[in-house]
Amino acid sequence: MTIPGSTHGNSHGNSHGNSHGNSHGNSHGNSAAPSGPGAGAVTGSTLPLASPQGFQPLSPEAYDAADIHPDLWALAKLPDVLKALGPLGKFKVASWPKNQSVADIAIDLARALNGRPAAIGLYGAEIEAQSGSFVHAFHIVLSLTPQRHPATYRLISMAVQVAGIIGMQRKLEQMRPRPAQVWPGILPMIPTPAHPSYPSNHATQATCVAELLAAVLSQSDPRVPYLRDLAHRIGTNRELAGVHFASDTAAGEDLGMQIAQALASVSLKGWSDEVRRCKRELGSVTAAGGKA
Repeated sequence: MTIPGSTHGNSHGNSHGNSHGNSHGNSHGNSAAPSGPGAGAVTGSTLPLASPQGFQPLSPEAYDAADIHPDLWALAKLPDVLKALGPLGKFKVASWPKNQSVADIAIDLARALNGRPAAIGLYGAEIEAQSGSFVHAFHIVLSLTPQRHPATYRLISMAVQVAGIIGMQRKLEQMRPRPAQVWPGILPMIPTPAHPSYPSNHATQATCVAELLAAVLSQSDPRVPYLRDLAHRIGTNRELAGVHFASDTAAGEDLGMQIAQALASVSLKGWSDEVRRCKRELGSVTAAGGKA
């Protein structure tokens, strides 16, 4: 599950240990945008600039909205968006498959039990990179920068936060044990998160991001298949890592789709304006050969 913000990054990172904590904490805290103005130099400075003649203070009109971290923008707008969505209980998942046979459990864990040796060289680095925040992968696929695509960054952050809240509500209703509790020898590649397994919140959040962006772009946009494939890969990477069942991923993808459809239809001034800005930022493209 992706939980934006540097505070979570630091505390969650420390709890996971030094090596994983540093990478996980940094990815949580620095997932979306560079530091704001005056945030400090890379090496840190102990003394401000001073002059015997003195300096003249400046008087900027206001803090530039483009410098606001998208996670914090989304956090401020979150209560209004959640209210506009209506009762969150309407976003549902089926009950997780209890009383599975040994064969069914092995199928549900097939990617971790059978697929990991062949996949680790191909996906190991990105599994680790996505163990905290995964939004950087969407930034890369769409060639986003915070300077040129601030509204798109904000929509991604909002999708992650809304989907994370709803996904966690469903998790606490379902309370499914994690793969390592069911099959102790699975030995996950990354630390098992401290919350229930079903549905997968990585799958929920990534699918919500992909489908919300697809709604902004249009279904015929040639970038949409890339977004959907990326979202699915983020989910299945968690299976390879040994922290999710395949049924967790499937339920998360279904839930993420429901949430994205609802977000796309929210009528709320601040949100609707941001959706329009996002659409302008992303523009329209055609596939090679002129196919739309």
